[in-house]
Amino acid sequence: MINRRGLSLIEMVAAIGTMTILAGLSVTLISSLLRVERLERASLVQQNTLARLSREFRQDVRAAQSTEPSGADVGPVASIVLKRSAADSIEYQIKDDSIVRLRRHADKVVHTDIFKLPSGGTAHLAVSGNPGQAVVSLLIDRKAGKRGEGNSREFRVDARLG
Repeated sequence: MINRRGLSLIEMVAAIGTMTILAGLSVTLISSLLRVERLERASLVQQNTLARLSREFRQDVRAAQSTEPSGADVGPVASIVLKRSAADSIEYQIKDDSIVRLRRHADKVVHTDIFKLPSGGTAHLAVSGNPGQAVVSLLIDRKAGKRGEGNSREFRVDARLG
């Protein structure tokens, strides 16, 4: 009887082949999981940004005493100034891919917030109603799918002035 201490060449090739197949499957699975995690993280960041924007927008509109443009200027506008007092105001500006919030005191910018729009999304500001009971609206049209193609979903924030 011969005592063998090692593995034959065929056993080594079979073991290496099996490990290669398992490693290839593992890399594919890990790559897919990382892609899904990255997409979920981007979606969560977008939802948090929109939630913070809507909260601050409602607070600003409710605290404002008047707007420029006023309720008489009905329709979408690119920017709106919410006047809290003679010296304090907050301006919302619609840019290509973001919404900019400028807080001013005595015509000097005190604080700036930039809210990034969803990919392929567009935004509109509108003032409606009577000057005494104006409603200020922020509409964000979000495109579903990659790079903005597909169905659109509207995100709307309405707040009554004062």
